[in-house]
Amino acid sequence: MSIKKLVDLDDVGLDEIEQWLDVARAIENGRREVSRLLEGKILCPLFGQESSRTFINSVTSFQRMGGTVLPISQAGTRFGSKWKEPAQDFAVLLNSCCDHVICRDSDMQKVRDIASLVNIPFINAGNGMGVGSEHPMQALVDLFTIREAFAGHKIRILMMGGSHIRTTRTQITLFLRCGYEVSVMSPRPEVDNSDIDALIESQCLSLIHI
Repeated sequence: MSIKKLVDLDDVGLDEIEQWLDVARAIENGRREVSRLLEGKILCPLFGQESSRTFINSVTSFQRMGGTVLPISQAGTRFGSKWKEPAQDFAVLLNSCCDHVICRDSDMQKVRDIASLVNIPFINAGNGMGVGSEHPMQALVDLFTIREAFAGHKIRILMMGGSHIRTTRTQITLFLRCGYEVSVMSPRPEVDNSDIDALIESQCLSLIHI
């Protein structure tokens, strides 16, 4: 598997995504042993925005694979506090002391900046909303669930909710790439969402504004 930084799913080929799903399926079915896979590795969970499921799922998964999770909150660092430490300086610290980073922030660009500066494996756990925002982890989990629940069936997907929300944006793009027929029911976006709006207009079955 060649991808070391997961920021945008559009940067990942469908063949690689299928490999990830196969690995996840093997782990779930007990056919792949991973309890020591990350032994000796340290994860920095850099969450500048509140999270329940993504944070807990991420840190417990890392620990179940034998890794150690740094007990840190972004707000408790000089990068995430009033000190406003430059991203370049903070990235040097991450590169020196950690092996993996998972990052979430309401600021779309902050996550992208950190991703571009670190030279260790990085996962975008959600960044902002509207143009440039993504949530690849959630979209992958949902694709895995759909494949497991509806294996062998051709289904149509109705997306309900704000099309400018990062999760919805990433899901729409991924589901279309995977050949699913998608319809969208959404309020009119209050932020710039022109890229996904154009995709919905050209490739989705229908769009209903509510």
